Amino acid sequence: MLYASPQGLESIKSLGHYFNPSSTLEDKLGLAGSNYELTAAIPSVVSYLSNSWSAIEKHEGELQSYLLSYLNGRSDITIFGEKEGDTKKRVSTISFVVKGRNSQDFVEEIDEVSGGDMGIRWGGFYSVRLIGEVLGLDKKDGVVRVSMVHYNTCKFTFHMWGFKR
Repeated sequence: MLYASPQGLESIKSLGHYFNPSSTLEDKLGLAGSNYELTAAIPSVVSYLSNSWSAIEKHEGELQSYLLSYLNGRSDITIFGEKEGDTKKRVSTISFVVKGRNSQDFVEEIDEVSGGDMGIRWGGFYSVRLIGEVLGLDKKDGVVRVSMVHYNTCKFTFHMWGFKR
């Protein structure tokens, strides 16, 4: 939330074109127009998602099922959330910790191997109370979070974790 006093609002110049409305803070700080390329792409994106949703869900289910199978097979890993890859119960974002390992160090090792191409991060992800009070983890180090989506490949995912399909 952003607030501007009436005096502050008067002193702010609009970021948009001079002919656009500028009576509110939103008007003054809003951009003049949308990105034309992205706006033009909206119908194609909607069509792609509309015609591909079941295939996307199936593919993401396969990705998460294989990774969860691998993680579930390791006694040094604790997964948070659903342990199975059922797309009706979870999305393909998986949070876990590795016993005896710092989440940040673990992620940095994976990033080094992948060149930063995999959606793997560490931390609390704006859930400080969940991390510290509910899960009892270090609030700064948090969890390892892997995010896989429809443009990831099984081959890449398996390569990242060092196991064969």
